[in-house]
Amino acid sequence: MSPLSLPHSLQLSKLKHSYQKLQSKQLKESREGAKSREEDRTEVTRLNGKIEEFRQRSAEWENQRMQYQKQVSSLETQRKGLAEQFTNMKSQGAAWLQDPGGGRAGQADLQRLRGQLERAQDTLHSQELELERLRHLQEQLRGEPRRGQHVGDWREGGRGNPAPVGRPETDRFLEIDSQCQPGAGL
Repeated sequence: MSPLSLPHSLQLSKLKHSYQKLQSKQLKESREGAKSREEDRTEVTRLNGKIEEFRQRSAEWENQRMQYQKQVSSLETQRKGLAEQFTNMKSQGAAWLQDPGGGRAGQADLQRLRGQLERAQDTLHSQELELERLRHLQEQLRGEPRRGQHVGDWREGGRGNPAPVGRPETDRFLEIDSQCQPGAGL
């Protein structure tokens, strides 16, 4: 049967039914599109929040890294000063040992130097530990792997600095010092 032979009401009914079906389909697609757009907006908002959170954390990390860098620089300066003090004390001790007329005054100077040397050793050691801790934190903040050369490596001359207290040069100084004690036979 051709569409022209159908009664008009039947054609009209089919046409209405097709139109309603099409309208329903478009409405469904429109709802899904709106839902999808809303999900997209929600996702964009969530991601923007995460980006802002990361920026804040990044700024905090950078501030902390700068603070650690300042502490590392300060400790390096203090370490160099202590190494210089050690060198001066060592030369003072050697000069005293060469002075045959030192006597009792020389003994008092030696005791004073020994005390200074021990305090400098303790301070240097604690600062080395703090420096290593701060460098480790700084490297963690940067996400860098640990370097192969540590703070203690300068003792072996790894950074061009003099060997600090607790090494053969210092031990020799203390050995000579102990020989100069009364009754030691020198």
